[in-house]
Amino acid sequence: MFNDIEIRQIIKFTGTGPALASITFRIGSLIVRNARLMETEGRRWLAMPSKKMGNGNWFNLVSLSSYEVKKQLEELCSRAYDTAVLNDSVPEFIPAF
Repeated sequence: MFNDIEIRQIIKFTGTGPALASITFRIGSLIVRNARLMETEGRRWLAMPSKKMGNGNWFNLVSLSSYEVKKQLEELCSRAYDTAVLNDSVPEFIPAF
C-alpha cells in the first residue's frame, strides 16, 4: 500500500480511559497530529483527529478513504507503541479530557 508511512511521535496517556497514546504520523507529505491509539476489550484501533462542535457532535478533521491504509496505520501505530513502551521511551502526559 503506502511505503512511506512514518510514525513521528508517540505520547502515552496516563490515567484511565480507552486512549493509550497520541500519535503523530506522516504519509508522504501529509502530517497528521493527535490521532489517538485506542483500546477497549483487548482490541486496538486508531481514532483520527476530531473536534467537538457546539451542538455536542464530533466532526472528523481527518478521514481515510481506504480501509487497507487505515488497517496498515493501526498495525504500524500499535507496534510502534508497544516497542516504545518496552524501551521505556514514551513521554507521558495527563489528557485534559
